[in-house]
Amino acid sequence: MYYRRFLTAALYITSCIVHRFNPRAAWQIQIMAFLFVYVSFLQTFAVSRQVGPLLVMIGKMFKDISSFVIIWAVFLIGFAGAIHLSVMAQVRHLSNPP
Repeated sequence: MYYRRFLTAALYITSCIVHRFNPRAAWQIQIMAFLFVYVSFLQTFAVSRQVGPLLVMIGKMFKDISSFVIIWAVFLIGFAGAIHLSVMAQVRHLSNPP
């Protein structure tokens, strides 16, 4: 648990140093530090009797949603490819009349 605090502090200090040279990279490093703080925050509330079961339930929902999104993406990519090929065939046919 302490390694997250150390990593968060190290990321924030690194972002302060990097900000002089590349502000965009510093912003990205601060986003990573914020994510570590957020995970630590959720882990702190996981011990609570009222909030702990809700966090477990949300974690299970994210697992279900992620599997749905993967399956949905497979079908979406397939249909998008089919529609793209169909439209491109019509465009080629219209641009090169017989």
